Amino acid sequence: MDDFLNFKKIQEKLTAHKWNLYDYQKDFLKSQSIKKFRQFLITSEIGTGKTITAFLPFYKNALDKVKKKVIYISPLKSISTTLQERLIQLSSYLGVNCKIEKRTSDISYTIKKKQLYNIPDIILTTPESLTLMIANPDATTLLENTDFFIIDELNEFISSKRGDQLALTLSRINTINTKFEIFGISG
Repeated sequence: MDDFLNFKKIQEKLTAHKWNLYDYQKDFLKSQSIKKFRQFLITSEIGTGKTITAFLPFYKNALDKVKKKVIYISPLKSISTTLQERLIQLSSYLGVNCKIEKRTSDISYTIKKKQLYNIPDIILTTPESLTLMIANPDATTLLENTDFFIIDELNEFISSKRGDQLALTLSRINTINTKFEIFGISG
């Protein structure tokens, strides 16, 4: 029942800001809340909010005062800046107070070090930065407590060296954390 109420909360708050959920987004939220699977593939037409869709379980939990952590992986670090702005806007619309930070090659070592001890709710990164993170023994707590891994532009990783690297990195993370869910996004 709580899942249904939080689904309604998201819908009502987004509608108040002229955001309406597509049927595929509603179906995804319902399927994910059943907790039968750990892996989901999100596909839809361009411009229908696939990336934001992958974050909806995080926000659904936040509305229920359940803390979750997300690591978002994109093939391009430039996507992270735009996405960070959109997620801050969405957080404001939903009344969710969360920390959203980037972890890419242009982020200072000092900030990256702080992230390991003061873990953001959402980290936006690239496969290479994620691989470097798992090599750091201090990252174990962060990785153990990540609930959702979101892989954007999954089609860019398939059959590539970066895809192989990402698969190996996620396999390594799975030895540290066996509870996380993966949401792959592909056009």
